[in-house]
Amino acid sequence: MNNTDFVSDHNPTAVFHAARELGAPDYVKEAKIIQPSDLVTLSDVAFADRANRLFPIHTKAAAWLSKAYLTGMESSHPELSASIDTAGGLLGISEDLAKIDDLFASAKSASVSAVTEQNDQTTEKAAFALTVNFGDPSAKGAQEDLRRFYPIHNFGSVLGSAELMMKDAHENRLPVDYFYLAARELVKAASEHGVPSDMIHDSITEAGDWRWPNFDTARWEADRRKSAGVSEDNMQMYTDLVAGAKSEFETAEGMDKTACIDKWASLWMDLDARNGITNYDNLLNPFQAFYSGTKLNDLDKRASMHFVVSDVMIPRVEMQSLSETSIEACFSKSAAEIIRDAKKDLEDHLHIEKSASASTKLSHLNEDDRKELLRLLISNAA
Repeated sequence: MNNTDFVSDHNPTAVFHAARELGAPDYVKEAKIIQPSDLVTLSDVAFADRANRLFPIHTKAAAWLSKAYLTGMESSHPELSASIDTAGGLLGISEDLAKIDDLFASAKSASVSAVTEQNDQTTEKAAFALTVNFGDPSAKGAQEDLRRFYPIHNFGSVLGSAELMMKDAHENRLPVDYFYLAARELVKAASEHGVPSDMIHDSITEAGDWRWPNFDTARWEADRRKSAGVSEDNMQMYTDLVAGAKSEFETAEGMDKTACIDKWASLWMDLDARNGITNYDNLLNPFQAFYSGTKLNDLDKRASMHFVVSDVMIPRVEMQSLSETSIEACFSKSAAEIIRDAKKDLEDHLHIEKSASASTKLSHLNEDDRKELLRLLISNAA
């Protein structure tokens, strides 16, 4: 296990989560913040981990904090948890410690920081952030050798895998392309299991956000390879690569679009490696270059808040200012009915489907009616 506890960890996210979800007991709120210097004179028996003098249990506050940290971040050490529970019994806080166990119960079955490398075909791929095939595809009769990393099946495993991913990335054990693929799955799992975004490192949330590709940025970043030492002869390969990615993306459908960009970003990384670009201190890596567009969640939100008239995107709130008097005075009976129907859609909750429905209905107006509707909406907004 890592030689850290709530005292030595300056960002004990598991403790913050326990305090937020359960509410820290008064004896924790009122206790003095424990500093390493406060523990120097304590005997080894004042710690759950006596050998390393970690997880102090000499006070109610210390035992509660140690329990929250250990259970949330190091759930594979039952002997230490048992020591804390024993201290809790002596201190009269067993019930409070049991609540922490209940909160992190889903993480009890396995260590959240362990990396699984078993080729178990019964294990769901979705339970892990990263699945890598170590089989040799060129070998005759090659079979898959799937190894799965970073469990994300529950709250505790997501939290622990996020910590481990950052550690592996900082120590260069996790390639950039694998980091991006794993981050995307981890961020998705964090949302599903209710892990607050502020409990996950910003680098992971930034890499894991689903974004629309930006080919202008990709082209610009590809051109910057020249200043990084790529020869004129090899620069054409970068131009062709971005063009190939854009062409394939435009014909792909659904989730194939994401797989398409992932593939071309990995090819770009291979091209960088062949041209001697091994770090990205002053450059965007290929995943950053391609996925530099708007977050898909933001696109969805924008779509739910707007409707379209003659290819002009209008905030849906503007339709609410369109009076019945204006509709009757400016439009024929049939056009007025279409506008009222669309207006009713836009008065409902912010649903993308309702906005799309309103836009479709308004597209049935003739050109003169659409122009008049735009004029009214713009004059009202002014």
